Order: sequence, then C-alpha cells, then structure tokens
Amino acid sequence: MGLVNTLCTSHPIQEAVKYTFLMSSLRSCSDPRDSVYGTLGLLPLDLRRRIRPDYSATLVEVFTNSTLAYINQTKRLEVLDISANGRQKLGFPSWVFDPYSFRAGLGMHIVVEWPGQFCAHFSECYVTDESPGVIRVLGLRVAKVLSVKPRAPGRSECISEEDCLRSCIQTVRSWEPENLYDGTYATGESLLEAYARTLICNDIRDRTPTERAPKLERWQGQYDINPLFGEFAREGQITTSGLTTAERQPLERLVGRRFVECENGFIGIGSSDAQPGDIICVLLGHENPVMLREQEDGTHKLVGICYLHGMSDGVALLGPLPAPWRVQRMLDSTQQFMICKFHNPDTGVLCDEDPRLDPPGEDWERLPSRDRTAGDPQIFQEFRNRVTGQVTKSDPRLTPEALRTKGIGLEEFSIA
Repeated sequence: MGLVNTLCTSHPIQEAVKYTFLMSSLRSCSDPRDSVYGTLGLLPLDLRRRIRPDYSATLVEVFTNSTLAYINQTKRLEVLDISANGRQKLGFPSWVFDPYSFRAGLGMHIVVEWPGQFCAHFSECYVTDESPGVIRVLGLRVAKVLSVKPRAPGRSECISEEDCLRSCIQTVRSWEPENLYDGTYATGESLLEAYARTLICNDIRDRTPTERAPKLERWQGQYDINPLFGEFAREGQITTSGLTTAERQPLERLVGRRFVECENGFIGIGSSDAQPGDIICVLLGHENPVMLREQEDGTHKLVGICYLHGMSDGVALLGPLPAPWRVQRMLDSTQQFMICKFHNPDTGVLCDEDPRLDPPGEDWERLPSRDRTAGDPQIFQEFRNRVTGQVTKSDPRLTPEALRTKGIGLEEFSIA
C-alpha cells in the first residue's frame, strides 16, 4: 500500500519522466528490466510507443534504449541529471540511466533538489547515435578543472542523517578560499558573492523569488545556526538538531559533492568523482553544465552534472544579460513546475523574451505560454513556423546554424 500511495501522490502524469524513472529506481523488481517496463503505464503515450518490452534484451540494451527514447522524445538531455553517479556497472555507458547503480549512489534527493541553471537556454539537443553505447552531442567547452577540494561524505558513508549533515558542514567549511573577503571573481563581482552563490547553486531570492530562497545579504552574511564560511564558521560549532528546511536544503545539495576550481578562475560544485583535468561543458538541450573526462580512444566519460558560477542563463551561448536584466525561475500556474522568465527590476517588466536576442523574424511566432505536461521537456517555449505550421518546443534562434552565425564555436563530444 505504501508503494501505491507513492505512485498516486507523486503526480506521475505531469512530472518530468526522469522523476518517474527515479521513483522506480527506489523499488526492487524480480526482473531488473521491469524498472523500465513497469513504468510504461505512467509514461506519456508518445514515449511509451518508443519503448517496447523485450525480455530477451540485456540490461544494458534495455536501459540504453530507454534512455535514448527519452532523449529523442523530449529533444533534451535532462536524463543526464540522473545518469552518471560514479557507480555505473561495468559495460554501462556513462550517459545511460541505470536505476540500480543510482540507488546505490548519491540518492534521489540530490537530483530532485538540484536547481536547474538554464545554461543552454531554450535550445534543443542534437544527438547522434554514433555506435552501440556511444552518442555524439553538440556543445561548448567552457572550463577545465584545475583543482578539487575534499568531497563532502555521501549518505551511504554516514551512520545517520544527522551524522551526514555534520560531516558535510565540516567539509564545506574547509573549502573557504583564503582571499574570500578581498578577492575578485572572474566575472568582475566580489569573490565573496560568487562563493556564497556557488554554495547554494545560486538559489537566491533575486533568482528564485520564493520565501524559501534566502536573500543574498542574509546568505552572504551566514547568520544561520551553522555558518558555512566566515568568522563564525571558523569557530567550529555545529548543531544539526532542529534545523529548518531552509537550513537543511543547501546542505543536502552538497552531500557527496566537491568544490572545484578551474583554470579560467571559475569555481563551482562538482560531482563526487570530479578530478583535475575534467572539462566542463554546456551542451545544447541541457539545463546544467556537465563534467566530461576524455578517454584514451578520444571519447568522453560523463562524470556528472555540476554548478559553475557565471555560466548560468545562456551566458555561454549569448553572453551576459545586459544590466539590470536577470533570469528568474518561478512556479507556473499549477504551482508544481519551474519556468524561466526575464526580469528587469528597474522597470518591473517580467517577460518571455530575452533582451539579448533579436525578434524571431517573419517566419516564426512565439506561442502563448502554457502549463507543461508529462510529454514536455522540463524547460521549454513553443514557437510556430508561419509557413509550414511546424510547432517546436525550442527557440529557432538557438539552432546550431544560428549560433554558428553568431560566432559560437560549437564542438562535438562523443560520450561513451
């Protein structure tokens, strides 16, 4: 009955498909293939048609084909958020979601609560099934990891939730840069602000206008009971009992993660397996930056998603937003799903149109915003071609051809 209640209260008909996969990964099946096949009744019809139950197929084939079906259906790479976790079974491509290794890894919470960074804007992915287990994707190389700090222990390494949070606080405090209060970040802002925003993945109220998101001044001042940096953090006191949701959530995002410093001066929060030399890329059709590791054969292994401060909101593709514009992530009319809009705090304008982009042109028109369904990507805008009637859930101004015209040097990455 507990499982029935979980299935009924998680809104699987509207949730992004990756959350349905995650929910399934937390359950046991007598036949592991049913981690996929058992969810078919919960998936949108168009995706269901792409996944045909075949109990003669190997586990690698089942999970690889279902991951590809998800990518091809949504034209997004959001499934990568739940793929690489450092415990992928031998023979599984790093980009494929393997529910059993995921269950043994960091756990569901770290993904569900990881705030999307809108790095690839409203672009769609361009994926080629290069060879068995290898996909070729388009994107940009934006940084290379220079050094990593100690990893905050994962949940499986701790005896209790409280022990996990305590260990996380201790580790994160050791990350504090020496020049935190007088340094300047690569983007021109103070290192203090960049570091503060990094530790919370920029989930600050000026970007996420909800009561649960702290204001920058408060978060930067670290006035909570367990400060993560600054004078009070150096005193070393830790109290993990009675923490509020607002106090626990930033810590839970950092569990099992590493602080990374890059060659170009950028900083971020990386995967548990992050190493110096890993490259950080923004891939078309994917909200979050990814860490890739080059292999001897020229392919890349997906290390995982990350947060890289200064690369959110389409900056890699379009450059910084003109002041005072900023991206805001907010709930849609159903109060269930996040959407992205552009906000000018000086004028109060909140709109769908990015001030960095020219109008769509005579052939394309933007369709009115609507609430998402299970068959939609997590983040999308719809445009219709006035000539052909084609409707797309990505911005036609962000195709590879359009971006190359703007001088954006897109690369192909083969991920195995």
